[in-house]
Amino acid sequence: MKIRGKSATAARERLEAQVRQDLSAIEVPAAEWTRPRRSEEVPVWDVVVGAGLSGLSIAFGLRRQGIHNLVILDQRPRGHEGPWITCARMATLRSPKQLTGPDLGLPSLTFRCW
Repeated sequence: MKIRGKSATAARERLEAQVRQDLSAIEVPAAEWTRPRRSEEVPVWDVVVGAGLSGLSIAFGLRRQGIHNLVILDQRPRGHEGPWITCARMATLRSPKQLTGPDLGLPSLTFRCW
């Protein structure tokens, strides 16, 4: 069964609200515990990750642990970030439903929910 139009938008908004509630319940993001470094010439980051699925998952995991001084870089121009416009064009997600993916223990972020 495909969900389209207003129904799809409402379903996505409900799921996004659930994710926000889940994150709030486990106090994400955690309080920052690293001491920021400063430079007058260039930004100083503790962690630099790419904006692919793995990089976003790593950044989320680090923020859950209280590491906030990180930057996520995407080589695509603004508005074309992520895989959805370029390579992930499947109308239906075909991943096995037992995979949890990069949810980091949050049921609302599993493939099954999305």
